[in-house]
Amino acid sequence: MPLLNLQGFKSRVIALLKHLTGLTPSGQLYELELAKAWGLFPDRSTNPLTKQPRKYFSQSDEDGITLEILRRLQINNGQFLEFGVGNGLENNTLVLLAHGWTGGWIGGEQLVVKLPTGGRLKYWRRWVDRKSIQDLLSETEFKQLALGAQVVSLDLDGNDAYFVADLLEAGVRPALWIQEYNATIPVDVSWTIDYNPTHSWEKDNYFGASLKHLAAIFQQHEYTPVACSATGANAFFVRNDLMHLFQDCPTSLPEIYVPPLYFLQNRWGQKVSPKFVESLLK
Repeated sequence: MPLLNLQGFKSRVIALLKHLTGLTPSGQLYELELAKAWGLFPDRSTNPLTKQPRKYFSQSDEDGITLEILRRLQINNGQFLEFGVGNGLENNTLVLLAHGWTGGWIGGEQLVVKLPTGGRLKYWRRWVDRKSIQDLLSETEFKQLALGAQVVSLDLDGNDAYFVADLLEAGVRPALWIQEYNATIPVDVSWTIDYNPTHSWEKDNYFGASLKHLAAIFQQHEYTPVACSATGANAFFVRNDLMHLFQDCPTSLPEIYVPPLYFLQNRWGQKVSPKFVESLLK
């Protein structure tokens, strides 16, 4: 009996190692090779914003793209506003907090981070729909931040296109807008979900809007796409009056589009600690 137990343990260890090293269809290396075989990987070296990827606290290389764009804009410190920040341990503006920025987070989750009163970061815990956005814009503190922010990020897994349009119409015009897009939709297709104020993502592909649909909204408000993140999660839009600083970057959607390489979003480095985030705010 002990021998049988040992053999069973050995087989489970071997199966685990195969999974972790990608030697089974469920392994990430297998998925990586499959994506390469299907020709899904774009050549990211052709875009100076993506050729040297860096990840600190974002899903993939959003941190590096953000910092390079801000370097070109010569914005070393400023204000940000981010919609959809999870529990506060992984998002697109933690890297800005680390660099001394101030800003606001908006989302429906309970943060695991304790925010100091009167500190550099304020959290509005709200269910986000078109009405709650209008309510927020009627609050003086939020409106001042929204209209003064140099960076806006929005990732709400649902009615994003409607929120983007409403915020832009309200005069929110940051230098850089980071926007989640639905990469499962072909780059030449304009699509968005039907507006539903109670929409909740069910971890399928019915969420958000296609890159083409979002780009059309941003174009109406004089923004140009300049990059997408490595996993096909977020697109980066720069205000047109600043585009002279990005003449070496591709701007056509087929050139910057990244397909849904979501399997690349594995944890990198050590798990972010709430204590670490809190230390950034001191």
